[in-house]
Amino acid sequence: MVVKWSKYAIDDLKNYLQNSKLYATGKLEKYVNNLVLYVNNLQTSPLLGKEFYTYKEIEIRQLLYKMHRIFYYIYDDNIIIIMVTHTSRDLTNIIKCIKRIL
Repeated sequence: MVVKWSKYAIDDLKNYLQNSKLYATGKLEKYVNNLVLYVNNLQTSPLLGKEFYTYKEIEIRQLLYKMHRIFYYIYDDNIIIIMVTHTSRDLTNIIKCIKRIL
């Protein structure tokens, strides 16, 4: 399987890199790189994330990495990363965003 990042998910990571004040720049980049490496585990274990929500017959799954939620779905032989959000973000708003994206 191939992991593909949506424009929205890439923007989420870029925004996090630009706006986070939790880490020094080097640690922040390392955190994001490790997040991406963790997501790459989906290539061999696509069901690693738990079921989160079904929309238009698309099963959205959620993978947790430290303080982030990674939302994705499986389509053919592709794993599509929809968005990456902080775990503190309201799930109702996340569902609204997913509906807009899909």
